[in-house]
Amino acid sequence: MKTPQHFFKPIAAFAAIGVLAACSTTSGTPSAPHTPTVNSAAVALFPAPAAMHTEGVQPLPRDQIDAAQRYSLVAGHNFVDWHPRALEMLVAHRVPGASTTQLFRLRAPMAPLEPLTEGADPVSGARWEPSEGRYIVFARGRGGDEAFQLYRLDPATRQTTQITPEGQRHALLGWLKQPLPQVLVASLPLDRTATGGTRAEVTTTL
Repeated sequence: MKTPQHFFKPIAAFAAIGVLAACSTTSGTPSAPHTPTVNSAAVALFPAPAAMHTEGVQPLPRDQIDAAQRYSLVAGHNFVDWHPRALEMLVAHRVPGASTTQLFRLRAPMAPLEPLTEGADPVSGARWEPSEGRYIVFARGRGGDEAFQLYRLDPATRQTTQITPEGQRHALLGWLKQPLPQVLVASLPLDRTATGGTRAEVTTTL
């Protein structure tokens, strides 16, 4: 896939500024290190982190850092599932300033997103109950352990109830619609023998 040339122009501009700030020399004899010429009393400076060793690199003005940082804080929206009865969808989104992706309800095009989940752990997948859309089933781990459990979510009250047993990692595969909606789940026991150098037989159960 080819990347448009204009994509690299801002990057090249910032690189050029860094090179000009770092390389302050004249023809012939290298110049001695000097302090920044920017008036620190009038402009807030962003020094290099203490853990990073730099030589000859001047602190950059904070406003330039903030202007460039906005290009790395793009938080998109991912489609998750359609409501079985209404023209609305579930959307996964990380709100600017938040650290995890959560579930939102979108009732109409360009309508505001309605939050359904929150917390320090992200939601990894979700499905509407396929008959009437009375509830949502979603997967979530704890503290980044990826030992996903499944939860039932009431969209009206946002109340969640865990529906899978501990000690296993679960994945939501789909639904059986008849005679009543039932969740298809793949369950894998958590292997706690690998640290000791052995591995018990691990079987995925549907």
